[in-house]
Amino acid sequence: MKFISIMFISIIFHFNSAHADIVFLDLNNNPKEKKAALEQASLQGEKIVIYPKDNSLYDQKKAEEVLKQVVPDTLIISGHNAGGNISGNRNETLKISDLSTFLSKNPNVQNNIQVLMLNGCNTGSQYVVQKYKSIMPNLKFIAGYDGTSPLEKWVQGRHYIKDVIRLKQQIIDSKSGDELKSI
Repeated sequence: MKFISIMFISIIFHFNSAHADIVFLDLNNNPKEKKAALEQASLQGEKIVIYPKDNSLYDQKKAEEVLKQVVPDTLIISGHNAGGNISGNRNETLKISDLSTFLSKNPNVQNNIQVLMLNGCNTGSQYVVQKYKSIMPNLKFIAGYDGTSPLEKWVQGRHYIKDVIRLKQQIIDSKSGDELKSI
């Protein structure tokens, strides 16, 4: 079973970032994933905002408000992949076209996102990666799954979230494929 696919995207320009903030959009309503992200962000000294926080339904307009307020450099989206659109267990959907429209109207958010983690099956496919790369021009890497992602009850998914948060700066700072493989 293929679990992890990290796509490294080279960026030609120099980008200075201050403190890294994370926004976690949870369409899966997965408390274990949220807990893993909160724990690792805390260990890294990073601020994380999870939307929705509780058992509330995901709402795209509210998610956009969160993104505007936080202006994250890391965006984590958890849900079921359908051609780049991410859906939840309760019929919520984050459409990539809506995200693209929002980002084009909010270039400060669009240009600040350097790391994208997509938690869902086939989110590391070339098709999905290209879609997200086209709407977030300053991405330095995308983390996703090439094939099926772990079920909620499996610990591998939570470990993956923690690893991406813990290792993202090392991944960004990698100068070569060999250096990236050694992480």
